[in-house]
Amino acid sequence: MSLSHESIKLALASIGDVLLYENSGPESTDYSFADTDFRALTEEMIYDMSPQAKKRNIHLSLNADPVLPHINLDRKKIGAVIQNLIENAIKYSHENGAIEVKLSKTANTAVLAVKDNGIGIPEKEQGLIFNRFFRASNAEEQEEGMGIGLYIGKHIVDTHRGKLWFTSTANQGTTFYLELPLENQV
Repeated sequence: MSLSHESIKLALASIGDVLLYENSGPESTDYSFADTDFRALTEEMIYDMSPQAKKRNIHLSLNADPVLPHINLDRKKIGAVIQNLIENAIKYSHENGAIEVKLSKTANTAVLAVKDNGIGIPEKEQGLIFNRFFRASNAEEQEEGMGIGLYIGKHIVDTHRGKLWFTSTANQGTTFYLELPLENQV
């Protein structure tokens, strides 16, 4: 019996999701907060995801405020959330598309936005997007997955006293926002 390269990649991604869930789910207390350069972390996640974007001819860009504070956060877990948001944007964007990652600062928060011009999320399903194992109907048609990445991400962001939300229009794209309080600023 031989497994295809894609089957192995999907299995490994699924195992990674399960391990992340075990270490970051609602019952987890295994967090390691430290002074973190939010911009550098975001740049690292963009760099890590660039090969996937390149495979689909998707332009991945960063637009960041010139000065962003360091924030007290769990680098590994927030990095996983950022990576998941970028990975989803790549998976559900059209080939030759564009994804913009934007970092900004308000008076009290640092905000990351990941905007794509992909398939979007059907309006009737938007209220379910952060539910465990939920996948939008149009996402199931396009890509395989388990539907736990956003669920886990929401719990990680909640643990950081932040917010995770989105705006979306079917067939036009989605923007996910990750907002972290600057009271966590170091």
